[in-house]
Amino acid sequence: MRTARRLLPALILALLAGCAAVPDVGRPGYVHHVVLVWLRRPGDPDDRRALIEASHRLRAIPGVVEVTTGTPVPSEREVVDDSFDLAVTLVFTDAEALRAYQRHPLHERLRREVLVPRVRRVLIYDYQVEKPRL
Repeated sequence: MRTARRLLPALILALLAGCAAVPDVGRPGYVHHVVLVWLRRPGDPDDRRALIEASHRLRAIPGVVEVTTGTPVPSEREVVDDSFDLAVTLVFTDAEALRAYQRHPLHERLRREVLVPRVRRVLIYDYQVEKPRL
């Protein structure tokens, strides 16, 4: 019981530190760059894995706040397009960071070496988070 009491403050600090490390991707001014990808070989796990790994390497570019990847959720709804193989979302501090990212050598190299050989189609949406008006 004494050991548990001594460890409790450390556990609380560790949990709080973990929460502080989570970026606020909904901050007004942040830019979300949503990339939907259709593979040349639909469903190929090696191609998907290569794209996911390359996408997460983009965190090294200044101005990138967060990178997430995922696969579509199957849907019967007509308004939902679930035909893509992979979605990648990058969050940037602002529109200038997005523009700089597009010219960054790491992005250009990964696009040329990893994306282009594996991808048949790409659809991109960019949007800036707005401050809610209440």
